[in-house]
Amino acid sequence: MGQTMKELNDKLKKIQMADKKMTKLTLRHLAIDMLCDAHDLLETKSDDYAIGTAFDNFEKVTEICKIIELDINKMAHDPLKRIVSKVLRLRSLEGKEPKHESVRDSCLDGINFFIIYYGMFVEASENYVDVDKDQIK
Repeated sequence: MGQTMKELNDKLKKIQMADKKMTKLTLRHLAIDMLCDAHDLLETKSDDYAIGTAFDNFEKVTEICKIIELDINKMAHDPLKRIVSKVLRLRSLEGKEPKHESVRDSCLDGINFFIIYYGMFVEASENYVDVDKDQIK
């Protein structure tokens, strides 16, 4: 059986890197390697995130952000947008095994985005005073 593009690329990289100098050819092969990895990741991640079309999750996040009036130009709204994306990811994983981050990891990400949002909210409040690390001891 023939070798895959990635296998051939790996062999060429080893040969070309023997003198520890990056050649133009080696750089092109590194690019091919990254493109192969990016393609594989795109294929499997889309299974974790999209239920329908390729851009299904992006379309739904955008629509939900409009409905709840998130301003994508406000930094403080970014964590909320990411929470929406995590909720949709969890929904798309119902009944199937994730290929990348676990359901638990997605839930932890959601929790962290809530904490980040709250931190931004507290920082923006009038009474915010930063805690000195010596006060934490």
